[in-house]
Amino acid sequence: MKRWAYIPILFTLWGIHAYAESRFLAAEILKYAKLRLRELDVQENVKFCSFGGTDLFLDFVRLKKKQYKDMSAIIFVHGDLISGDRKGEAMALAKAAAAKGYLAITIDYRLSGDPNSDRNPENDRLQVAARFPAPVLDVRCAVRWLRGQYESLGIHPGRIAVGGIGAGGYLALMAGLSGETKKMPKIGDISEVARRATSDVRAVLNLGGATDTTAQYWYERTKRFEGERQIAALVGDSPAGNKRLYTISSPLSFIGETSAPVFTFHGTADFVFPYDAAVSLDEEMKKKGVPHTLMTLPAVGYQFKGRDGKVNTRALAQVLDKAFEFLAVSMRHDPASIIEQRQEELKKELVKDQPKNDDWW
Repeated sequence: MKRWAYIPILFTLWGIHAYAESRFLAAEILKYAKLRLRELDVQENVKFCSFGGTDLFLDFVRLKKKQYKDMSAIIFVHGDLISGDRKGEAMALAKAAAAKGYLAITIDYRLSGDPNSDRNPENDRLQVAARFPAPVLDVRCAVRWLRGQYESLGIHPGRIAVGGIGAGGYLALMAGLSGETKKMPKIGDISEVARRATSDVRAVLNLGGATDTTAQYWYERTKRFEGERQIAALVGDSPAGNKRLYTISSPLSFIGETSAPVFTFHGTADFVFPYDAAVSLDEEMKKKGVPHTLMTLPAVGYQFKGRDGKVNTRALAQVLDKAFEFLAVSMRHDPASIIEQRQEELKKELVKDQPKNDDWW
């Protein structure tokens, strides 16, 4: 058998490994949450958007109550742009958030893996070799859907956040920093109510995500970062081959007046997404006057792993404690007046210039 013939097998094994890692991390997050599952109201498989015949679904979770009103909400985006799914670490984070009183959501997004090799039993239908900005549009579509359903779900339309671990943190950053910018296309194929809603968010939790896709040290070091494969699958080509595309797929390119406050955690031993880029994000956010909290821990790597390759439960607890503290403060600060104002402006006119596809660049 020729050497290249083993490549699909290796990619499939990589997908299985990533799937297992997500479940291990999810188990540790649930231990942190310390809640009884019977206390939760979980609704699964709710369709929120469709792109090119690919239906996207979400699950939401909240504490069981007789009445829901003006709750804060957060959308958790799963990691692994190639073969991830919403049932792993994202759902565990959602349950942890629900235990603290949030309406928490996990979502599908179109994946960038090869349909013939990057397999995950939870999401074969999403293996569409998606390219940027497809997954970002999916996240923003979820924000619009959620805001459009605020009355029926009992949430406050101005108190919606987005977050994630790894690649989920990257997509959360892209959605939270870009907002309703003209650099991103409008979103189509959603309900009329959602079409009138803004995709601005109140806060972003970026837990170890890629923060700068243009940095050359990603690609030039002797030992490359493993996240390079995910970014290359999403964006295609390379920074040298398509500088403009890598620039507009970088969170740093969208920092501005409408950007949401961000909490970033990044361990110094992360071998998937570079820690140095998190420092660059912190510097750029402060330069632009956008609130940003950077938390780091030495010898902690991707998905909160320690030197032994296992989840560092102490580090995980410290980070989640700080992340939820940040979220609580962000939801209280400046009672969502800016987002509510933008929402009222959007209600005045129907978005009519929806693109037929994502090939906008």
